Amino acid sequence: MATQVTVELVPLADGGSAEAAALLAGIYLEYFDESALPMAVRYARAAAEAGLPAGQRTYGHILATGLGVEEDLARAA
Repeated sequence: MATQVTVELVPLADGGSAEAAALLAGIYLEYFDESALPMAVRYARAAAEAGLPAGQRTYGHILATGLGVEEDLARAA
């Protein structure tokens, strides 16, 4: 099911939807294995940079825990 949802959300997120990007980031983190971390980081960063609070929270979590990126507590805050 998660794979089917991501297929539908990717075009929206790639088209600039911060909401779709935030949802994708969460799905990649929760329902996929570590190989999906680069995609989670990509979409969480996009949602955060768009100013979406859900994206900022997810990207901050990724940075604070070092999931798929180098841990950066200063940027996470």
